[in-house]
Amino acid sequence: MVFFSVVLGWLHVMFAISAVGAGLFNILAVVPTLKTLDPPTAGKISAMLSKKLMHVIWASLIGLIVTGVLRVFADGRTDAFGFDTNYGVIFNIKMLLVLIILFNAILITKTAGKIPTSEPSERPALQKRIFTLSVINNAVAIIVVFLAVGLRYGSIL
Repeated sequence: MVFFSVVLGWLHVMFAISAVGAGLFNILAVVPTLKTLDPPTAGKISAMLSKKLMHVIWASLIGLIVTGVLRVFADGRTDAFGFDTNYGVIFNIKMLLVLIILFNAILITKTAGKIPTSEPSERPALQKRIFTLSVINNAVAIIVVFLAVGLRYGSIL
């Protein structure tokens, strides 16, 4: 059972690295680079990259949820879903933040889907909305990672 928990933990960390890494790469590298290009070129590159990044991020989010749920049960954390312990409180705050991330990811995906059929004059507003939601998601994801480390190494409360 320990080996299974280690594998689940490793997968969970790998999915977190992929999700957070893809999001940060988009904000810190892709967006600033696209701003230096002419709009038609930037639009083509953005369309290709955003589709790939969304696949990575969604696969990672699904992987995080699956491995996270399995880890709770594999580790025998019966206190994870209550508010009676520090672990339960932190875990439930983490789950609330994960729901916010999922909600924002849905909004980002829906907004990105509108770009190809939108009028050129509408695209900057849609891109700004995606960027804002992405920044929020990355900030929340960084907090989730902090809470996850706190859960693994003892309470932060």
